[in-house]
Amino acid sequence: MADPTDVESVKRLLAEHRDQVVRTYRAVGTGVGSDEPGGRGYAIVVYVKEKSDVPAEPAALEGVRLRFVVTGEFKLQH
Repeated sequence: MADPTDVESVKRLLAEHRDQVVRTYRAVGTGVGSDEPGGRGYAIVVYVKEKSDVPAEPAALEGVRLRFVVTGEFKLQH
């Protein structure tokens, strides 16, 4: 189980499970960020295209909260 108060622990967890998270939530990107504004813990941030991609129930991976951000599709700029 990862320690949600240790950023390196959360980064390792995401590295191990990134493909699974992307497939499960149809993510356009992932990262590690604060669990809540002003909080001391960390969450795995899952960037999704549409609000319908955000699960209705809170989600976590090995005790680390997944925080969803609706971004739309990312586009490469030249």
